[in-house]
Amino acid sequence: MENHLVNDLTAKGYHAISAMDVYREKAFNKLTEKEIVDEFKHSGVDAVITLVLLSKEKEAIYYPGSASSNPSLTYDQFDKYYTTVFEKIFTPGYYITTTNYFWESNLFEVSADKLVYSARTKSFDPSNAETLGHENGVLILNDMIRKKVIRNLLKEE
Repeated sequence: MENHLVNDLTAKGYHAISAMDVYREKAFNKLTEKEIVDEFKHSGVDAVITLVLLSKEKEAIYYPGSASSNPSLTYDQFDKYYTTVFEKIFTPGYYITTTNYFWESNLFEVSADKLVYSARTKSFDPSNAETLGHENGVLILNDMIRKKVIRNLLKEE
């Protein structure tokens, strides 16, 4: 997710880095919030985007079998009637299970120690992690551009 967002920002003309690449996974575990902000300020970071998975929910949706409300009026033989009606009534339904991911993304301006953007997104049953990361990153960046929080530095005007 983080790498996709970094790549999407870079594609828009920003210099972006992944905290996981620079600071490692547990680099901030024993630091206070002030120490973390100071670390960003001293390293020249202008802004920080956080991505948090709020919830992952599975949902099963039932699709009933085929049932027709159109009466079959013309049957010249009972066996044709029985077979047709039996198929309409007893065709089994099925379940489809989907997974929804709920994310929160925040953009902080480091020098002012201020939240400048916050959004929650929902991803509907992505086909894989790569697709999930890319689609969520594009969604967030396009929303920030639309709300004039950031701009597309490479956009020809």
